[in-house]
Amino acid sequence: MFLNQPGHDALAITVEGAENVGSVEKAVRRLAEADASSMEPQVEAAALDGLKFSECLPKELALATLASRLGDQSAARAVLSQPLGVVSGVGVTRS
Repeated sequence: MFLNQPGHDALAITVEGAENVGSVEKAVRRLAEADASSMEPQVEAAALDGLKFSECLPKELALATLASRLGDQSAARAVLSQPLGVVSGVGVTRS
């Protein structure tokens, strides 16, 4: 149970293993400075089962084909151009 549960218009992300909020913020800011055209979704090999004619393509080409179909560079640019707000949940407890 969250004591301060985010509302319907909020986004809360828990990053396990992060050193602190500053390290997460720094990583997100680096992403925002990156070129969106260089970002492609990670595609697992199991996804090839749904690709028509996947057995006719070399595995790497099939994975690249799926990544290019699933990627949305204009959406990535739009998201990365938004202002970044970071709020730490220090003191928020779960039970």
